Amino acid sequence: MKILMLQHHQLLKHTAEQLINMTAVAVPEIIEDKNVSKECHRSFLSQYIPVHTQARGNCLWEMISIGLCNKKVLMKTLRVLTAYTLLEHQIHFEQLLAADRSIAKPVLDEFDDLTKTALTNKAWGNEYHLYALSIILQRPIYIYSTFKINIFRYEKCNASELKVMFDNKSILIGRHLKYIPDSQLGIQVNSCIPLCGFFRHSHYTAVLPRTNQSLKFIPQCSILP
Repeated sequence: MKILMLQHHQLLKHTAEQLINMTAVAVPEIIEDKNVSKECHRSFLSQYIPVHTQARGNCLWEMISIGLCNKKVLMKTLRVLTAYTLLEHQIHFEQLLAADRSIAKPVLDEFDDLTKTALTNKAWGNEYHLYALSIILQRPIYIYSTFKINIFRYEKCNASELKVMFDNKSILIGRHLKYIPDSQLGIQVNSCIPLCGFFRHSHYTAVLPRTNQSLKFIPQCSILP
C-alpha cells in the first residue's frame, strides 16, 4: 500500500493543494445540531454554529469535509489523504505512538492500524487521524468540548471576553484541543483558516463560522505532537 500511495505522490499532493485554502461559512440551509449547541457558551454560538454530522463511523472525516465545503462529499478523499500523510510521515507517527506506549498500556493503535482505519469506510478515526489531516491541509484543527456554562460570571461574558479567556488559558472554559503540525516537519501552517469541530459522546460534529470575520477561539491544549 505504501508503494502504491507514494507512486501517486504528485496526484495526492495536487489534490491536497486544492483543499488547503478551502473554508466553509454557515449558510441558511444548514441543519444546526441543537444537542451540541446546548453544550456551548452562548457567546461562542454568536460566532459559530454546530452542524448536524451523521453518526455512522465517518463523522471525523465528514466533519472536516463540511468545514471545507459545507458538504460531506470530500469524506472519501480525506480518508485517502489521511492514509497518505501517515505513510509519508511514518517515522514521525511511529515516534508519537512509541511515546504513547511508554505512558499508556495497552496502546490502542499500531501504525498499520492507523492506516487501515483511514482507508476503511465507517471505521472510527481518532486524534492521530486529526493530526494527519492538520499536516496535509497545512492548518490548525480546533476540537471543542462541553463548555463550563454554569459559572455565573463566565456565563455572561461576551464573545470578545470569551476570546480573552481562551487566550489566557482559563480553566473556566473547559477542555478544548488543537491539532497543529509539529514545527520540525517544516510545514507552513495557515493559522488564519482553522477547521473546527466538537467532540461529544465519541462523536465528531462539524462547527462552522457564521461569517468570515468570526472571532477565533484558540484552544491551548494540544495532545499531539
